[in-house]
Amino acid sequence: MQMLQSLCQNVTLVRKPRHVLRPPGQLQSLPIPAYPWQHVTVDFITGLPVTLRGYDCIAVIVDRLTKFVCFVPTTTNVNAEETAHILFQLFVI
Repeated sequence: MQMLQSLCQNVTLVRKPRHVLRPPGQLQSLPIPAYPWQHVTVDFITGLPVTLRGYDCIAVIVDRLTKFVCFVPTTTNVNAEETAHILFQLFVI
């Protein structure tokens, strides 16, 4: 019990008081895209049950200008190259 109390005292000494921490700066907004699909965001919804085709993840692709959303089924072990291939198929072909 004494070891736990001394550990807790050390932890509280290491933490900085709130008034010492610098306040956060102003948020900087992203520039507005000039045309659709110039800037896109990609997020992944994971932890889904496996489908009959073997998909267990959804790639969510959003155009920042128009807010158009594409949902693409994929797997959780997709890498950057496969993600780029998904985007290429979606927008080029």
